[in-house]
Amino acid sequence: MTKYFSEKIEKSEIEIFQKNEVPQTLIESELSKAMTELGLRFKEQVRLGRFTADFVVNDGTTSLVVEADGAEFHDAGADILRDREILEEHSFQTLRFTGSKIFFVAD
Repeated sequence: MTKYFSEKIEKSEIEIFQKNEVPQTLIESELSKAMTELGLRFKEQVRLGRFTADFVVNDGTTSLVVEADGAEFHDAGADILRDREILEEHSFQTLRFTGSKIFFVAD
């Protein structure tokens, strides 16, 4: 895992980490399971420039970043800036789900 964070990564480069390189949180695991059950095609832990998206969903014509936000790991102000940068650099909109929505509002 260290090599991904020590190497310089070009802004346009997109990497997909192997599942064993970046451990999933419990809410990421639950969201992954729900998206799989819905039949969505997605990649986990996708490097987008200097950020790593929890998921990138692709329907063949459009890609969307999906984030599972646990309160202890996210800052709303920083997330807005991050989402804006991902949109500007990679043209991906970001959809965020809180842990509460993932666990308690399954629909």
